[in-house]
Amino acid sequence: MRIEFGDLVVDERMAKNLEDVIKTNWVSEGIKVKQFEESWGNLFNYKNNVSMDNGTSADIAACMTLYDLGAKRGDEIIAPALAFAAVGNSILTAGFKPAFVDVERETLNINPNKIGKKVTPKTKAIMAVHTMGKPCDMNPIREIADKFRLRIIEDSREAYGSNYNGKFVGH
Repeated sequence: MRIEFGDLVVDERMAKNLEDVIKTNWVSEGIKVKQFEESWGNLFNYKNNVSMDNGTSADIAACMTLYDLGAKRGDEIIAPALAFAAVGNSILTAGFKPAFVDVERETLNINPNKIGKKVTPKTKAIMAVHTMGKPCDMNPIREIADKFRLRIIEDSREAYGSNYNGKFVGH
């Protein structure tokens, strides 16, 4: 049985953009990428925007910024136990150890009530994954991060346009 997901339809505007990209010979950077990053930032009120080829690469890059903040290989990043495999893989690829925390049954997001128990001296960050458009409960996550001086990495690849307390997720 074949289950249809959708049709890819290239309209005139899309064809023109593809043609422009091909003419510049820059698929992974160039004017169209810069325009996309600027437009994305304006749409969601983000200050800094770097487009990536996929969410896994974005998570790896976000994790690796921890090295600039004093983290060492083998340090820990707390992450939800139920998430796409790329979440744990990105932490490992960046040279850190994932410390998995159970999720809330209602949202499938990381359970803030269980994060504090998982913090060790090697913990450097909490990765909050906004699952299927449902924002994590960020206020208690921020309180825990502040209490233990941890960074927060927000994985909002599944939550474009979702907001928490009137602000778009991913800040």
